[in-house]
Amino acid sequence: MSSQLPPALLNQTDEQWLETLITSIDTPMIEGTTFPGFPNKSLQATYVGSSNHKALEEATLFHAYMKEQAASAGKPVTPNSNFLDFGCGWGRFLRFFWKGIAPGNLCGCDTNPMILNTCAELGVPGHL
Repeated sequence: MSSQLPPALLNQTDEQWLETLITSIDTPMIEGTTFPGFPNKSLQATYVGSSNHKALEEATLFHAYMKEQAASAGKPVTPNSNFLDFGCGWGRFLRFFWKGIAPGNLCGCDTNPMILNTCAELGVPGHL
């Protein structure tokens, strides 16, 4: 997936973005944009200990923390920022940074080629 989000989604607050990501679990087409699919609940839980809305609610805390740390270091998150998710699993954090960082600047890597293939099949944004 390499599509940039439309302005209606890019301009959402982080709280609204969380709700949009939660909505995308069951409704993958939002504002004319196809969101990445989700692996089955068992696979999600294998990687992060939870699944679907709970996994996303937990990830939003990391997303906020990383944005705060970047800003405090004088490098606020912008579309030109780069984000590497080392050990990306099923792409949970890449989904959060999709709003705020250009998809071409998102990178996810993992030691498990199967999960990287899963990310690609699901349409997770960024380079995998």
